[in-house]
Amino acid sequence: MSSIDTSIPGSSLPIGHIHPVSQTYHELTNIFARMGFETIEARLVNDEQAVFTNLNFPENHPARDIMDTFYLDDGYIPIPHTSSMQNSILTSRKDSLTHTPIAAVIPGRCFRNEKLDATHEATFYQLEGMYVNKNVRVSDLIGTLMAVGKRISDTYELGLEFKVLTTFFPFVEPGIEILAKTPDSDSWLELIPAGMIHPNVLTSAGIDAKVYNGFAWAIGTDRLAMLRYGINDIRWFHSGDLRFLKQF
Repeated sequence: MSSIDTSIPGSSLPIGHIHPVSQTYHELTNIFARMGFETIEARLVNDEQAVFTNLNFPENHPARDIMDTFYLDDGYIPIPHTSSMQNSILTSRKDSLTHTPIAAVIPGRCFRNEKLDATHEATFYQLEGMYVNKNVRVSDLIGTLMAVGKRISDTYELGLEFKVLTTFFPFVEPGIEILAKTPDSDSWLELIPAGMIHPNVLTSAGIDAKVYNGFAWAIGTDRLAMLRYGINDIRWFHSGDLRFLKQF
């Protein structure tokens, strides 16, 4: 009978690594944590009240249609945006506003009935954020997001250039978008839709909009990961192709 040589090293098994979108998630939440923002995970399924009504979407808004939004048989909705957590957070923390601002980021996976292309997927990741206090200004919003964008750009030596455009969303007034591009590209990528929280959204949570105001935003985490890693098609993230994933 042959003996077993226990001194021979065993075979090591591959244990994998963190997905590039998850890496970007962790880095973003860490940046905001150092800025004083609490992290609250989004509910992946919510009701129409939270997803649309409490966010100032009118009853006839096209986003409520099945051409844009997925509905489950029981009427609940796989969330199309992490803004669906705004009312829950505002409501649960409104009593502390007299001495503490509401400052939170909400990471989550979102689902939309999209026409798929290089920058659009039916499922994607967002990092929602919100800040509510007295006398909050648009410059506070832009300054906060530009500071985060510059931190990311400098950390990974991306050399990102940013620009701000005005736009419209039902739950903010005024609304803006922050676009970004790399030095070797002529294309601007929509990165952060944002704006000052609409008074109706605050009122629906029982907050006096004449005393308090604030801002909110949603960073497209997949798109930020595309900029960081030089990926030209968002569909790679959910392809399950190990040849792609092993690069990270």
